[in-house]
Amino acid sequence: MNEEPHLPRLAQLCDNLGSIIAGRHAEALIKSAENIPFVPGVIAVLPSWVWVLPQIDVGRKGVVDGVKQTMPSRLSYPDGPVLLMAEDATVPWTLTGLGNHSDGTAKVPFTPLRVTTAANLNDTLQVPVVVRSSLSAAQRDRELRRIVRTGETARWELMSGFEYFTKQRLHAANNIVAAEIAQHKGIPLAGVVDEITLEDLASTMLFGQNGTSVIQRMIDTALDPHRFDRVDPMHFFTVGIRARAEEAVRRQIGDPKVGPKVRRVFAKSQVSTLDELLTEYKLLYPNDSLAKKRALAALTAGPDIATTQRLYRDEITAAPDAGGDE
Repeated sequence: MNEEPHLPRLAQLCDNLGSIIAGRHAEALIKSAENIPFVPGVIAVLPSWVWVLPQIDVGRKGVVDGVKQTMPSRLSYPDGPVLLMAEDATVPWTLTGLGNHSDGTAKVPFTPLRVTTAANLNDTLQVPVVVRSSLSAAQRDRELRRIVRTGETARWELMSGFEYFTKQRLHAANNIVAAEIAQHKGIPLAGVVDEITLEDLASTMLFGQNGTSVIQRMIDTALDPHRFDRVDPMHFFTVGIRARAEEAVRRQIGDPKVGPKVRRVFAKSQVSTLDELLTEYKLLYPNDSLAKKRALAALTAGPDIATTQRLYRDEITAAPDAGGDE
């Protein structure tokens, strides 16, 4: 189903998101455990995804060899996917995703001797349920912590799974922006940032600074039950990473988001001053707010200083020694 060979599979992506969702709920249960009377039983983990036929056009991935394909839709529960059970339970659920929307109640059987069971959402939909023993308060807390750790591992697996794609998109963005700047300045440019800078940008996108990053924020956004009402999870991540990669490269060289539009207006017009450029720009894009500072930044954007210095240093190092002995 993936067009990109170095991306996680859609099913694995959904499994990881489901583990993160369950881990967050388990963490909340641990924090409130002292307020919950302990009853011996089991911990049941309900799935956060179910594969059904989409009700909107999802492109080629929706049909293979003329056969419609199921796609993931989000399952959510008012009290969360992690249940502390001592008997059969009836759990309200809501299904949303790719044009689907339905709700109902699931019958979750109490099965203390099994590690998996199944819950019937309705007459046609059945989903797997993971079961863990909870025979003492200590065991309950231990199993909840295990669910939390599984969620943390799933988050790191997602970040690692998108590492190659993130680096790939940064290289592509570097080429795209370099081509724009080269055309504007009339000079050849192989790139606007070098490999060292691209590695730094990739690290920042993946792992961030001060504990957060672009990819981590995307993962958090993906936990919203309605995030995928109109788009599938893989599309959300690939399109988002492409856009954030280009933003990162432009930010590195001081090129504003409107830079491409400003340069196109400049190239197609006969303006000779910034004021004339702003007037022409506002005629074409009346809803944009463009100040002189951003317009000037768009016109003067080029390879970042660190890249230019490294390239110059490399050229000097590689040059033949003009002062050598004859």
